[in-house]
Amino acid sequence: MTPELKRRESIAIDLFLKITKFSYVFADPFYRITNKEGITQAYVYVVPRFKMIYNAYPLPIPISYVSRLIDKRIKPIVIWSCDDGIIYAQIDKLNGAVRMGGDPHSPTELHCYYDKQKAIKYVKHK
Repeated sequence: MTPELKRRESIAIDLFLKITKFSYVFADPFYRITNKEGITQAYVYVVPRFKMIYNAYPLPIPISYVSRLIDKRIKPIVIWSCDDGIIYAQIDKLNGAVRMGGDPHSPTELHCYYDKQKAIKYVKHK
């Protein structure tokens, strides 16, 4: 992971934790979100999105990460780290489309794409 991707991921998870008031344990490639007692509340995967929130749609994520996140069986959340904030949702509450490729780094990998919907929320950087 490049320093820029790591920086974006760190900013995204910190902003998400400000909203939820929880903490995290990094369990590569996921974040295990815990409450004050250390009880797991969710698992989070951060996807870098080099766009502004207003034109970030459709939101992509490799289907392999969707599957691994849902297999955790505890609130699966995905965060798209945009240039001006984050977009986040509980992945099992979304409806999307599956297509091959779309990511220049993995053109032969299946990806899920999500259009705007009620379950998706966003927060801009201050």
